[in-house]
Amino acid sequence: MDSLGNRDIVVTTPEKLDFALRNNPELLDAVGLIVLDEGHSIGVEEREVRYEVLVQRLLKREDASQRRIVCLSALLPTGEELNDFVAWLRHDEPGEPVTSNWQATRRRYGQIVWQGDRARLTFRVDAERPFVPAFITAKPGLGQRRTPFPKNGQEFTLASAWRFVEQGQTVLIYCPIKKSVEPLAAVALTLKEQGYLDSLLPRELSDEKRQHFTEAVNIGTEWLGAYHPAVQCLELGIAVHHGSLPRPFQRAVERLLRDQILKVTIASPTLAQGLNLSATTLLFHSIYRNRKTIPPEEFINVAGRAGRAFVDVEGQVVCIDFENKLGRAWEGLVQASQKRDVKSGLFRLVMQLCLQMQAKVRGNMEQFIEYVTGNRAAWEPPAPTDDDENLQHIWRSELVRLDSAILALISHDVDVNDLARALDDVLEGSLWQRSLQRGSENVQLAAKAVLNGRAKFIWDNSTPLQRKGAFYAGVSFDTGVQLSTRAAELNSLLVASDAEFLAGDVENAITHTLEFARIAFAIAPFDLEEFPAGWENIIRQWILGYSLADIAGGIESEVVSFVENALVYKLVWALEAIRVRAIAAGELDEDSFNGFTAMAVETGTNLYAASLLIHCGLASRAAAIKAVNDENGDFTDTREMRRWIFSPAVKRRTFDANWPTPTTGSLWRDFVDGLGRETLEKWDETNFETAINWHAEPLRAGTPVRIKNGKAVFSIKWDPVGELLQEISDTGGVFVAHVTLVMGSQTPLVGIRISAGQ
Repeated sequence: MDSLGNRDIVVTTPEKLDFALRNNPELLDAVGLIVLDEGHSIGVEEREVRYEVLVQRLLKREDASQRRIVCLSALLPTGEELNDFVAWLRHDEPGEPVTSNWQATRRRYGQIVWQGDRARLTFRVDAERPFVPAFITAKPGLGQRRTPFPKNGQEFTLASAWRFVEQGQTVLIYCPIKKSVEPLAAVALTLKEQGYLDSLLPRELSDEKRQHFTEAVNIGTEWLGAYHPAVQCLELGIAVHHGSLPRPFQRAVERLLRDQILKVTIASPTLAQGLNLSATTLLFHSIYRNRKTIPPEEFINVAGRAGRAFVDVEGQVVCIDFENKLGRAWEGLVQASQKRDVKSGLFRLVMQLCLQMQAKVRGNMEQFIEYVTGNRAAWEPPAPTDDDENLQHIWRSELVRLDSAILALISHDVDVNDLARALDDVLEGSLWQRSLQRGSENVQLAAKAVLNGRAKFIWDNSTPLQRKGAFYAGVSFDTGVQLSTRAAELNSLLVASDAEFLAGDVENAITHTLEFARIAFAIAPFDLEEFPAGWENIIRQWILGYSLADIAGGIESEVVSFVENALVYKLVWALEAIRVRAIAAGELDEDSFNGFTAMAVETGTNLYAASLLIHCGLASRAAAIKAVNDENGDFTDTREMRRWIFSPAVKRRTFDANWPTPTTGSLWRDFVDGLGRETLEKWDETNFETAINWHAEPLRAGTPVRIKNGKAVFSIKWDPVGELLQEISDTGGVFVAHVTLVMGSQTPLVGIRISAGQ
């Protein structure tokens, strides 16, 4: 997230904004406009419920009237759901949505069905179904292979992708299960060796594109190893993309896609979560996850990636059906794509829980409400069935989402007897309330019983500090209680490792980090299903700066998955959750932590200066570590880092094409160029106070105001309110300040901290 400081534009994600506001609600005091992209992201999944609750919290802030919210979406429905959605965002103030039916590309839906020795491609064009009878034909076995090609769904998917590329199209293959991505990439490599697939990599590339390609291979080799399928597939012209791949490699691959060097992308469900990838043709490798069709919301989001705006006239969304069994399910998803459900995700989540609880009660509404509000067993997971063995996992996941929503909505010190009223107050005018009111009387009674009952259960089984700690840490109620139970031990380990990393006592720091990890990895959601052999040594070598190729020892995929999922994601999350929880609960102050442990785990180096370089965008661990060691980099913040980078000694090194290493020289120069020399001295702070000539009544102390052209004073909503008696010179733009009352003065002054001054 960009610094809020004195900037008028902040680019961030809902998750980052939510985390920032949990820990510092004042961050939005000077923000007058919030733009919500993908504003239709209302649903029952964790990100969607969190998104809805975040918007509701923004609308219930005391300063909500000083801020505008603009929602952008290409997928909102019409009718009463849209009316509810708009009324919610507008706080029932009169107004209509701004709509347009224009689309950059048309979307066509089709199927490729295998028919024994050939594939039939069929498209929907209004009421017609034009088709190509032999879009793909079988090829005989080659070499030692006796079976014809394609022999299964994986090969059929890849054969279809290559056929579309032959027609001059780019192809995006969507895998609903992340574990399917790399195996599909491995099959592509095998088919290349067997002679069924040719490389799609352009034979001629410009010098700039060739450099980008080489850099991507080098980054992949460093982070993943030369034999990882994602790295080897680059030479085949395939981009492999999923959430567990190292972020530097993801960025390098995304640049190759923008350069149109890679023609085929194999992507995971990350694609449905806002990843900005698109192609002419989108192939659904499968439409199932855990034996169920993917949710319509996911299908709609993914289908939106078909067709590159202002490049393709049409985008093609195609189902791969090797066994000819998906026709009805595919038609159902296509029909669902014509509409969008933006009924409250919180309401839908509660109703899903209601249905599962009703199956346990099997009584009338009065008995159901009594069961929910007075029986601890109501919150125990239902027994798994033959039809759904994942029922208990789904139940726990849904409760986690509901708990997080409740903890985010209600003040943690509310008396248990006032819970129902507090919930009604915070949800007044919400999308939850509007969706609830459109249900029957029984639906309303059941939904409110579950929401109020769960809130009471949480309050009866926790203290205000436990609830506060769970909220600020961004974890569920159950996780918060477990962290609270182990808090003394976890706090001590984190404080010790932070201090030891700072002091250079790396071995003891790693020992304490490992002790922390053993505890954290046993607590959901930081827990792991399985550990690679020697996982503790993997953590040790990772922090010491070993390359992943050296650590892996022949199990690259397993080690990479552990590092990216267990370390960079879950362990860093646990470290941050403990830090935030301890501060919020008043157990430790902020100065007890320095963040060195989290940085070491996230970036794979115990050198804090190298971690900062990686955090700021340097794509190579090896380059960061070598540069810091070569030129005594001992900086501890970004300002010192910039001064070090543009120091005479480091500048001389930068001119050397082989520094920090022969394979990372271009990455280092790209990184330095991206920083921009002009930013070196930009962030000095200046304090300034002067009286204001008010146009009317002075604003109260603490009110944020805008200063334009060094003199004119405006409210956050750009209403003129006065002028400074003493002009600020050389400001060069608009700055945010706060009205303050100077000691001994009766005249409200404006106090300004200029973070962008010279």
